[in-house]
Amino acid sequence: MKRNAQDSIRGIWPPLMLEVTPDGAIDYDVLKETAHYFAQAGVHGLYTGDTASEFYTLEYEEWDELAVAAREIIGDTGLPAGIGCTWTNQAGALRRIAKARELGYDNIHLSPPYWIKLNAASLESYWRAVA
Repeated sequence: MKRNAQDSIRGIWPPLMLEVTPDGAIDYDVLKETAHYFAQAGVHGLYTGDTASEFYTLEYEEWDELAVAAREIIGDTGLPAGIGCTWTNQAGALRRIAKARELGYDNIHLSPPYWIKLNAASLESYWRAVA
């Protein structure tokens, strides 16, 4: 039976911060350790790829690698998984949303494009496009 996403989005969802190795690569061993630590602490879900994970520093290829790895890592804990799909433009956000859906994420964290002042009509258009 497919789980209702609304039923799984409750409680405490700490972010999985991105630790990097000395050469600047994402440290997936630390990500895995942190995910299991939080799971053992009794949280209700985990997410990454958002502001606490410095999403804006990741090129799409790095974000994609993170999305794939984090889905597996969080999945191994048995907890629901979320990922941030915010980007500087609508096309980049839509690309990330499509990948998150393909990977089976339980929820998506999304903000409007940052550093760009959008008027009400532009915001409405953005939210309709990404819904």
